[in-house]
Amino acid sequence: KNTRGAWPEAAGLLWNKTYQEMLPAILIEPQKSNGQSVIWLSRTGKSALYAADGSLAPEVKKLVEAGAAVLGVDLLYQGEFVAGRRPLTRTPRVENPREAAAYTFGYNDAVFVQRVHDVLSAVKFAQSGPRAGARVSVVGLDRAGPWVAAARAQAGGMIDRAVVDTGGFRFGKVLDLQDPDFLPGGAKYGDLPGMLAMGAPAKVWVAGETEEGLALTKAQYRAANAEKQLTRFDGSAAQLRDAAMAWLLAAN
Repeated sequence: KNTRGAWPEAAGLLWNKTYQEMLPAILIEPQKSNGQSVIWLSRTGKSALYAADGSLAPEVKKLVEAGAAVLGVDLLYQGEFVAGRRPLTRTPRVENPREAAAYTFGYNDAVFVQRVHDVLSAVKFAQSGPRAGARVSVVGLDRAGPWVAAARAQAGGMIDRAVVDTGGFRFGKVLDLQDPDFLPGGAKYGDLPGMLAMGAPAKVWVAGETEEGLALTKAQYRAANAEKQLTRFDGSAAQLRDAAMAWLLAAN
């Protein structure tokens, strides 16, 4: 445990005892808590908590200054899980030269599924770890939004609010079996908007979607009498991060 700037920082391994799994993680604590724990997800893992000079990334600093604890984790094949910490671009192949999705993913979880599992481990830690009782928020920027959408669909009320930048992602457009985002059946029931819909009525801020693209999600929130809990961002890319942090902090 050390201090970066004015904030205590603890680095170590997040342990899922049920499955005997460990995730490299960093927890940054505020000086005075606002009762919120934020899980920060990125395609680069926990290194996204920091700027190039080693200081806290501006958005993370804003959250900590406002009183939120911020947890960064390396999901499977991120950060400390890979040599040289290079992003995974192709998933491992099975030994059988006649590779087929029906066999490969009938016996093995897709990397996308395993990463969402890791996100849920982080949610459980945030909910019941050293800051038990805090409201748990999850932020998915830098193309990490689909993991958050899938985790919310499974976690229910464990996630109080979420920031999801989808970037317009759709499982139906992933045509390579070795793409890290390949998910069998992911497109079958409404694709990513269907997953977002399953998170109703919890609070969610969504970027990267048109009104039409989010129609299914909006219909589900409307059916749950929770239309105000769904926020669609329609500003510019330059405004996205500031708008997301303002929404997240205004919800306190």
